[in-house]
Amino acid sequence: MHRDRKRMGQVYTVSLDVQLLPRNDELLGSFIRPVACRNENDYQFHSYWGVGLSRKRHSVAVAEVQDLSPRVRRIRFSGETLTGLTWSPGDKVKLRLRGVSRSYTPAMVDEDQGWMDVIFFLHGRGPATRWAAGAGVGTRAMLTKPEKSFKRGKKEPAWALFMGDETTLGLAQALLSALPSRTVVMGAIEITAGDAPAVQGLGLPLSVAIRDDHYGDALVDWLTQATLPEGDGVIWISGEAVTVRTLKKVLSERDLGKTSVKTKGYWKAKRRSVHAPTESLRIAAK
Repeated sequence: MHRDRKRMGQVYTVSLDVQLLPRNDELLGSFIRPVACRNENDYQFHSYWGVGLSRKRHSVAVAEVQDLSPRVRRIRFSGETLTGLTWSPGDKVKLRLRGVSRSYTPAMVDEDQGWMDVIFFLHGRGPATRWAAGAGVGTRAMLTKPEKSFKRGKKEPAWALFMGDETTLGLAQALLSALPSRTVVMGAIEITAGDAPAVQGLGLPLSVAIRDDHYGDALVDWLTQATLPEGDGVIWISGEAVTVRTLKKVLSERDLGKTSVKTKGYWKAKRRSVHAPTESLRIAAK
């Protein structure tokens, strides 16, 4: 290809060899390209310059897969750039797929060995669920660098309480495993009976609140009956957005002193409403 350029009143010709020009994906350093695959979740990841262009993204592979329950799966990622990774419990990463990305909270990270555990709740037919359901040892993936998401607090608490659902299992493991052994831990995970074994499988020191027909009812009942320890603690609440707000209202009726309450809604039910603190939530469960 030839282009004419003007410079200082003169015309000169520049020759460009199109075959030598890098494509956009080469400039990015890594890209996802579909290969001969059985379904849209099979991808092949390529990296032109070593493991990756920068530490902003991590090209990793699945090292372990463990089904904790019918719909809860632990996937361990490993990769060279995960060695020495800067990470704090409660940070989030994004799993990048073709055209979409989904955020997850790493449950455990070993910066020395270079691996990261992510807990997937397999629900619906979204791209991340389909990918996680079909992933096996050796499957490639692309993760973004950890970003701040859920604050732990600076002071060491005398006690800690965690309340969440199936989508917060990774967050629960990350936050609670980082606490000193002398910290009193309590709380509950609202979950279906079929997926309840996942709580024990992860070794979480939390109660199981079985969900019957509605989101939030079981957690509201558990919190209403719970006796909180004395002293200054920390309370983490995450999961379905309306449930999170309702639990926070229930707590507002108690004298918590200097105990900090940290909340984060992960998702919203299609039909939702905030009820009075003394009432149960009535959100139709799917």
